[in-house]
Amino acid sequence: MISDRLSHRFNSIFLSKLETPIVAFLLLFAEALNVPFIPPVIINSFSYATVLFLIAIRLRRFAYFLLKDISFVSLIILAVLSVYWSINPSETLQEVRALVRSMFFSIYLALQYNPTEQIKLLSWVTGLAILLSFIVCLLFPSYGIASDPDNYSAWTGIFTHKQIFGRFLSFSASIFLVRAAYQRNQHWLNFVLLSLILILTVFSQSKTSLMGFFILVMFLPFYRIARQKGTRFLLMLITLLIAICLAIILTLNLQTIVVDMLGKNLEFNGRTPIWTMIIEKGLRERPLLGYGYNAFWTSDVSTPILMNSWARGQENFVSGEDIFHAHNGFIDLFIQLGIVGVVIFIVNFLETIRKTVYLLFATRRVEYFWMLEFLLIYLIFNFIEGQTLLSTNNILWLSYGYVSVSSSVHYGHLKNLFNHGKNREHSRYLVTNE
Repeated sequence: MISDRLSHRFNSIFLSKLETPIVAFLLLFAEALNVPFIPPVIINSFSYATVLFLIAIRLRRFAYFLLKDISFVSLIILAVLSVYWSINPSETLQEVRALVRSMFFSIYLALQYNPTEQIKLLSWVTGLAILLSFIVCLLFPSYGIASDPDNYSAWTGIFTHKQIFGRFLSFSASIFLVRAAYQRNQHWLNFVLLSLILILTVFSQSKTSLMGFFILVMFLPFYRIARQKGTRFLLMLITLLIAICLAIILTLNLQTIVVDMLGKNLEFNGRTPIWTMIIEKGLRERPLLGYGYNAFWTSDVSTPILMNSWARGQENFVSGEDIFHAHNGFIDLFIQLGIVGVVIFIVNFLETIRKTVYLLFATRRVEYFWMLEFLLIYLIFNFIEGQTLLSTNNILWLSYGYVSVSSSVHYGHLKNLFNHGKNREHSRYLVTNE
């Protein structure tokens, strides 16, 4: 009896006072942070124990949410099953455990935080990381500014690499652009943080992140269109025509954009030949199911490709100290899980877009517009940088899982409400405050 009371008291204190700060901590450390005084093994063990505990106390709701997004869960199941055909089964088994943890954490976020609460939580996490990174770069430049020859003078903040820092800044921009443009509370703070994001993006020397920032800015007026009623179709048609015209202009000026603006050549700094070699090898040897999750780049099978890329001159890649990747999320997914894995992800991604667009037009809530902004930046980084798809240590992958599951659940709720004849205002309340 006493033990039951103590257990109940512990759970109530944990859930009311400690849960959100701990979740924020896990989200912050979802990226590769340069924090030497906290050993990674401690953070890793803590995250496993915490995520399992958070799921265990909500097991019934977790099972409900798990079954609401079949394509997302199917992709994870395929990765788990790839242990049986992996060319490096020990590596696959080790990494797939972390992947399942990421899936559990994403589903937990979807069941525990509605979109409004999730944006607020992410604002605190990203805002703190931005402020710490800015302070570190100014006061401790030897810690926050890269000194290696390849990235000399690039700002990395509290992160381990400028590319990781850059994609985190783009992710943060998707949040604070929406908050600054369409939310009245803490207006000045949102603009301050947005200004810091732009400054840090420039000094990080991440051209992809800078491009992503301005694409997000150009996408902002779409929310105004979504809120219109009578002229919505006409405005959508005009927007589509403008987008087609911009695509044609970008295609005709590809060389100028890639070479002059992004600082790359038309082979994306040697990436195109690597992509070609990977695709040809995968189609020739293992087209359907790939080489297994996280197995290709950790085995000798990838050696011919490494030796024909810029990685051949870098000891950290040749020795296996650092794991190489294709710098393209879709190609890395193909080489790991084959055509089957790519098809499952594309189906899930398109379904997520469809449901999010439906929710946006049905409720006109800015939170669903943020989801679209996020999906846009997520797509960009998967095409140009990679390491954001089926990742075990990445806030973008966690957020993608959240958006996918959350949009599926809210879409189902809203369809049920409309089918039962509920009015729009009531449905808007339930979708955001269930």
